[in-house]
Amino acid sequence: MSIKKLRKVLWYINIVVVLFSLFAFLSVKFPPSKTYIFPLFGLAFPYLITANAFFLLFWLSFRKKRFWLSLICLIIGIPIINSFISFSNANSAENFKHSLISYNAHYLNFRAPIEDSDTGIISYFDQNKDVDFICIQELWPNQIDILIDSLNVPYHTFSKPRVSILSKHPIKASGQLSLDNNPIDIIWTDVIKNKETIRIYSVYLKTSNISKETNELAEEVEIQSLNTYKKIRSVLSKYLKTYSIRNKQSEALIKHALQSPYPFIIAGDFNDTPITHTYRLLSNAFQDAFKWSGEGIGNTYNGPIPALRIDYIFTKKEMEIGNFKVVPLKYSDHFPIRCDFN
Repeated sequence: MSIKKLRKVLWYINIVVVLFSLFAFLSVKFPPSKTYIFPLFGLAFPYLITANAFFLLFWLSFRKKRFWLSLICLIIGIPIINSFISFSNANSAENFKHSLISYNAHYLNFRAPIEDSDTGIISYFDQNKDVDFICIQELWPNQIDILIDSLNVPYHTFSKPRVSILSKHPIKASGQLSLDNNPIDIIWTDVIKNKETIRIYSVYLKTSNISKETNELAEEVEIQSLNTYKKIRSVLSKYLKTYSIRNKQSEALIKHALQSPYPFIIAGDFNDTPITHTYRLLSNAFQDAFKWSGEGIGNTYNGPIPALRIDYIFTKKEMEIGNFKVVPLKYSDHFPIRCDFN
């Protein structure tokens, strides 16, 4: 194939990439009740942005005006890109009254008991004794008990076996949210610290249960095999079925939190990326701690899918937040996240 024909083919591919990128941008605008098409393109967002960056540099290197297409696409996507990559690191030097860690432990990948082979997680939390609150998702009750005893945390509340809140400070009240009269994996706790009451939420939105299949797809050698296509279809089907549920759970969370009589902080595994309607609802209602005080790429998923950010810390908009960090602790398929707040 001649260079001229190759450039022509790449130009057509560039057009398709930009078109798919625009579809991905639209995924935040439409709820699942309106369409299921755009969220599928949203799943490919990191790849689409990377492809646009490639075409931008490619056409620039040949001094072709075609670079404008991907450049305009990237400019349009800046607000969404900022949800994946942050350079603010705001308020990093300020003194904050409170601190919180959230961690989906994924039952420590179903390994041996925590006291035998997973002392690293105990060590990590032990090194962060200054933290006031720990929100845990996916940890067995016996693992929670060991964690509580090891860290000597005096107060806690949990909904077996999904979500827990550990606190160094007295608990005034607690509860669990429901959707259609069925309990969901969102719990809240009103905590008293220095005569100030703070409401803490620990969240685990409906999972798609696709981690195993996506890991297998990432390692799949035969791209054209029938088994690969079946796995892709299964992953997409599971994702779409649970996407609408997470959207409804987020609406219930927003309604409950905005009625709180106290300042609140919400942390957990939301199982949706920033390029979803679910995230748009949450970020419109609350402050995203990563966007305000994070730095670098905010991926929280410890797996083969790049730049996958599905764990969040949100606060009431009037609250001050800082020192957001994604902690490279590899005992789960998620990384812990931490921030300070006033």
